[in-house]
Amino acid sequence: MTILPPDNLSPTDLFPESSFIHEYLRIWQYSESPLSFDIYAILSATGAALGRKTWFDWGDTRKTFPLLSVMLTGPSGLGKTSAMNRAREPVDALPASLEKPLIVSPGTKEKLLKQLQLKANIYLFAPEMGAAFSLEDYKKSLVPTVTDLLDAAPVFYSLGGKIDGSDGIKIVNPTLSLMGASTPTWLYECMPESATTGGFWPRLMIVHEDQKRQCVPLPKRKLGPNGLEELEERKQKFFQRFASCIEAARGEIDMTEEAADLFIKWAEDYKPLSPTLGPFAERSREFVIRLSILIAVTCGETEISKEVLQGAIQLYLYTQKRLEEVVVRLSSIGQKHKEILTLLEKNSGGLTKVQIRNHMIKTLTASKTDEIIASLLACERVKEKEGKFVVVPWNDKGQL
Repeated sequence: MTILPPDNLSPTDLFPESSFIHEYLRIWQYSESPLSFDIYAILSATGAALGRKTWFDWGDTRKTFPLLSVMLTGPSGLGKTSAMNRAREPVDALPASLEKPLIVSPGTKEKLLKQLQLKANIYLFAPEMGAAFSLEDYKKSLVPTVTDLLDAAPVFYSLGGKIDGSDGIKIVNPTLSLMGASTPTWLYECMPESATTGGFWPRLMIVHEDQKRQCVPLPKRKLGPNGLEELEERKQKFFQRFASCIEAARGEIDMTEEAADLFIKWAEDYKPLSPTLGPFAERSREFVIRLSILIAVTCGETEISKEVLQGAIQLYLYTQKRLEEVVVRLSSIGQKHKEILTLLEKNSGGLTKVQIRNHMIKTLTASKTDEIIASLLACERVKEKEGKFVVVPWNDKGQL
């Protein structure tokens, strides 16, 4: 079975009928936020509520927890914050007995570590990522600290300082996830390049959209005379179901044999859509496992089925396809990759390396052009045929 990135998300294709995602989306059927925003926001909230209660064991000392850090990105007014606030409600409604995460706003490194010392499970809630992770001197250490914490290592150490104290800080089982939002340009204009090369962005599921799902000027009118009361009742029932799924999820979650066979085949064959997505593709398997755990939990399941894994892969591929548009558009090297691909698409018979060099000579050296061609070959966006390079259509890539 070939699994290609879908052009549009279909909850019936992504999630089994038993998943509470369907109930959640019905409650918010008049949401204007893009469908992917609502889906990823509730999955991220589910991961934060689960913390380290359940995990996938790789069998080589690694464990993956369902902590899904998400950044919603798109133009202002798209409904990013609304999607985040809706997903936060079931977490806030969790009973204290379930050890729900402490939801905090990002501040400084020192403030974050103090919060983790008080409660090991922290959910960073950042509707304005630009303000939360700015380049001001007193916040510069926040990005590398969060980057380290997102790995969910068994122990986190921080060297001592004037604020930490001479003995430093040791945090056992630090459990951190993040849900944030920003406009696409902030990714590159207001963050250092090291955010990508150092691993901050690739540790987040960046969900990009540029259009609202629908226009609903007055949701209250859509709900009808008793709509608000009925909506509140449905929300309370959902909160109870959400809490039940969180409470039931305990210990290791494994794959069925069918799911394991599919995952191995997909992982061996997967290539990123563009070389510029290379740092993100390095974590593709981990993200698919996280999504699989979360989807399974929303169904009340204790193992990852083939159906669940297929949905997780499609959801991941859709997000990466949308992310490519942001990365290529905003990064200079991404624009060069796109320029060469567009050049080859216009010349269906293909071009030689020399012809491509001649076209790019005003903006790229021959060696740099060769590097880009090599990277396009590596991710199978182009292929060489009789000395000429041609674009590989999606359905010829053999993506599983």
